[in-house]
Amino acid sequence: KQNNNEVWPRHINKMDNNKKVTTMNNNSGHFNTITTIIENAKYKEGVNYYTMIYDFRNLQNNLDNIMHLFLTYLNKSTVIIAYDFGCVLANILINKLGHFSKHSKYLNNIDKYIMIAPTIGGVPMTLRDYLSGNGVVSTKLIENYESIILSLPCPHIYKHPIAIYDNISYKANNMEHLLNLANKPSQLYKDLHHLQELSLFPLPEFINCIVVTSNQYNTPFSYDFTNDFNNEPVRYKPLNNNQLPNDDIHFNGTFEGAQTIGDGVVPFMAIKEFIKNNKNCSLELIKDKDHFTILKSYELSLVILSNI
Repeated sequence: KQNNNEVWPRHINKMDNNKKVTTMNNNSGHFNTITTIIENAKYKEGVNYYTMIYDFRNLQNNLDNIMHLFLTYLNKSTVIIAYDFGCVLANILINKLGHFSKHSKYLNNIDKYIMIAPTIGGVPMTLRDYLSGNGVVSTKLIENYESIILSLPCPHIYKHPIAIYDNISYKANNMEHLLNLANKPSQLYKDLHHLQELSLFPLPEFINCIVVTSNQYNTPFSYDFTNDFNNEPVRYKPLNNNQLPNDDIHFNGTFEGAQTIGDGVVPFMAIKEFIKNNKNCSLELIKDKDHFTILKSYELSLVILSNI
């Protein structure tokens, strides 16, 4: 909240980055189903389950404080439940912990790790939000948000062209040049890239990791910006007969960006690449749910209840 008015998630365009923000947990928002399940299983917040709260705009300067919180919550047989970018942050903390010998003993307290629709390695959809001036959110507003930078496609995961501009294809390892073309702050990308790579390090093999996702939906993996980042990317006919809503990405039966299968946000190719590098991770596919509705699925409830 800002001045007691909600600015995230529904009114982000009203956010003023120069003013103070009151951070709140999201247990009454889209995470409500999960917290309800946990509390019905006789867990109580602040006693035997805890919520990590962080400012997604500014992570690097607050990472030490976030790590301190993380360590205080790592009791014996801890189960970590993370969603979307929360998985990126959890991976950074786990792998950062493994590199500090004085705290590495805490890793043994992690029993299980449930990753829900993880965006580890970034998602091509972030390119559209970050580069195209015609997105839902003002690109000027978010261009210094560190979670956005860490959500840009990473070359370790995406090896195919992720963008076309002026008839030239760009891969994820051309990101710095692509940002320069769009007049975006490439230095911030360079400063944060080590954290994105840290999130991709293989997790310790003794942590039982479960990736919960979906792979039934048209999901963008590449955008053709033609020769102007101020216009929306090229639209295509959908690959599958998924029901498409009328929003800024899907409109009149067309789909923004070239598509592959995934959960509507995360391409399944990224999930497969992550699991290939983490042999200790098992995969749970949930039918007929996308990146957002998966949080309210009966199957996810069963996964959580069987692991806490």
